Amino acid sequence: MVTSHKTHAFPKTYLVLLFLLGSLLLQPLSHAAADAPEITRSAVVTITGKTSDAVMVSERSFPVTDATVLFDEKKQRISLDDLPVPCSAQVRYQLRMDKSPLCLEIQVKKKMKGATKYWSSSDKEGSK
Repeated sequence: MVTSHKTHAFPKTYLVLLFLLGSLLLQPLSHAAADAPEITRSAVVTITGKTSDAVMVSERSFPVTDATVLFDEKKQRISLDDLPVPCSAQVRYQLRMDKSPLCLEIQVKKKMKGATKYWSSSDKEGSK
């Protein structure tokens, strides 16, 4: 007894679906990271120093930009020039892949003993 086997060819639609699914699965992971929502955190920290483009928190640099909003103890807007250091502050920051967290907002909670408006780096040293 001889039996014949029918070979079933995949319809073109199945092949197209498999191709699209494979393409989606093989996309670079950088696309996923770029499309990921921004993650923001907030913490009360001690700011121990400042430069023209960052504040220092526990020996770690947190970059600030022109978009970073700073407030004094009375919740009045201030510039980075007027930020007293050291101070206790509520910092809202954005986590970034393989980079230092970016400061979005700094709210001074309390000036520490000996706080000044002096810059920690030589680029603005002695300007205040």
